[in-house]
Amino acid sequence: MRRILMSVLALFAMTTVSACGTSVTVDPGFSILDTSPSGGAVNVDIQVELFVVFSQEVDAATLTSFAVADAGGAAVEAAATLLSDKRVVSVIPTAPLTADTAYVLTIAGTLKSSSGETLDATIEKRFRTAP
Repeated sequence: MRRILMSVLALFAMTTVSACGTSVTVDPGFSILDTSPSGGAVNVDIQVELFVVFSQEVDAATLTSFAVADAGGAAVEAAATLLSDKRVVSVIPTAPLTADTAYVLTIAGTLKSSSGETLDATIEKRFRTAP
């Protein structure tokens, strides 16, 4: 959770930059800012809770855009939940994952922000559980 907070603070600092007395605002659109575990992570706990931080609030009606599968494509039952700040989604597998196994968290490009913007691209974050 500390990592998520740091990401949100970094985004805030990046979007309100002052240079020579001029305020500049950067609008990245609807995008993923961070994931935990990060893509390519290894030795992930088999009882992992995955977090995805977005640049805008997420439309709760589109949470079905999240999926977890092993590297062979076998689906893993998981529940996606929007956290209270509505920019962070938690994805929790309903059962512990298998040790020393590669997994993929997929976020479909159909995911929408609360303002109606779509992610526009399907994103895959790969990770491996601890032996």
